Amino acid sequence: DYNHDDRISITVAFVKSPSDSFTDAYIESVKTSKLDRFKFIDVSQQEEHHSLVVDHHSQSIKDHVDALMETHMPLLKDFVTDISSSRSRSDLETFTGLVFDLLFVPLVDISHQFNIPSYIFLTANIAGFLSLLFHLTTQHDETRNSPDFKRSYPDELISGFINPVPFNVLPSALFDKDNELEPYAISGFSDRGSPPVYPVGPVLDINCKPYTELDLAQCKKDMLPEGFMERIQGKGIMIHGWAPQVKILAHEAIGGFVSHCGWNSILESLWFGVPVVTWPMYAEQQLNAFKMVKELGLAIELRLDYEELNVSNVVTANEIKNAVKQVMDDSSEVRKKTKEMAEIARKAIVNGGSPFLSIQRFIEDM
Repeated sequence: DYNHDDRISITVAFVKSPSDSFTDAYIESVKTSKLDRFKFIDVSQQEEHHSLVVDHHSQSIKDHVDALMETHMPLLKDFVTDISSSRSRSDLETFTGLVFDLLFVPLVDISHQFNIPSYIFLTANIAGFLSLLFHLTTQHDETRNSPDFKRSYPDELISGFINPVPFNVLPSALFDKDNELEPYAISGFSDRGSPPVYPVGPVLDINCKPYTELDLAQCKKDMLPEGFMERIQGKGIMIHGWAPQVKILAHEAIGGFVSHCGWNSILESLWFGVPVVTWPMYAEQQLNAFKMVKELGLAIELRLDYEELNVSNVVTANEIKNAVKQVMDDSSEVRKKTKEMAEIARKAIVNGGSPFLSIQRFIEDM
């Protein structure tokens, strides 16, 4: 990591959300941890501007992100412009590059104006996501005068994927790392002369506490049939609230994990060698499920294209029973491969593992 190169110092610019006390508390804890050669700069808007951001509990995730972008992007642009234009001042440390979160990709244009290298930090299914972006860019160029993409189109062979990808597992927003885990896609980027990709994963914090600040009032408590709690007495555990997922996955009694296939959950399950049953809901979860089942053979398919808002798309008890039976089979190839991946993940994060080599290459390239 950066501690192995004393030439490096890092400045982290961040924005705060007035309605997200959990994230704010986490930022403060990191700031006070006294990391060597780290500086933290809060570029959030003044308090009077915070009223422009509606409480995220009353919004969809997309609307909440859009509101944050609208209120904070101008200030971030000013910050990036200021630090970029000041890079030649003798009283400043040598300024070599900018790393942006995916949500703030528009700031790359500013770094280009000042001829400063810029990089995008992705914590999702990097190989699959980038493969999809490259593919859609090509499709857009080839079909500029054609109708928009539709989910009824045939399966697409996308570079970076071994199998044709069904359109119904792609993120719905399109229609309105780990080198060991995804070597086929990583090599696909390199072979095409695309911008360099530095796989530094797994980006995983197994000590992280669950997100207790999420609004439990939004949970549909009436979804359980009457008498359900009484009928399952002695047959399992019902947790009211947010479960300590990492602690549960680490327990030796856990034989499988029915997951919505968020990338963090996938990494946690692989880290502990727990095979997954896929039940994606929204965003890139369907694509993650496809990757795990069809590409990597690391999960059992319950559904690949389930959509949270599709009320007619009912997963039956028999489907769940069959999927759980498969994942609990001791002779399952998925179970064997998941255990092997857990060993690979642990080897990757030791000093000298592939993420360390990628970070070193990234530093040298900058």
